[in-house]
Amino acid sequence: MLLNAGRIEQSGTPVDLYEAPANAFVARFIGTPPMNLLDLAPGRDGAVIAGTETPARVPGQFASGRIGVRPEHITLGRDHGVPAVVDAIEYLGGDSLITCHVGRQVLAVRVPGNVALRRGDATTLAWAPGAQHLFDAEGKRYEMPESNERATMLA
Repeated sequence: MLLNAGRIEQSGTPVDLYEAPANAFVARFIGTPPMNLLDLAPGRDGAVIAGTETPARVPGQFASGRIGVRPEHITLGRDHGVPAVVDAIEYLGGDSLITCHVGRQVLAVRVPGNVALRRGDATTLAWAPGAQHLFDAEGKRYEMPESNERATMLA
């Protein structure tokens, strides 16, 4: 059971809380580094990450909310995904923690081993369908309609 100021935020196993957080508080509380939460905004064809013009892969009804993705679920690329710029790299031996910004928003990426990137390099970030979580403006988890459950920010 996870409490916040004496109030139950979510009850379940640690795996349940990690894999299916009920709200943004739980999403950020469980995991190190915590889940990335990025503001969404209306785009031409749906919701996009605020501050970007990335192709929309989330229905427009989610534009006032936030998208969450765990750092270890993000992959780096050069030819597809959401454009990002590397701010910092922390090599931890078994993996590297990369801090990037997408538009004006900062997020963490955890990848195995060392990476051939440096501060200021451009890259792209992508994640598999099902790796993202959607939260409304108050932080409550959106339940994705079945037809949209495979929506992703992959470009």
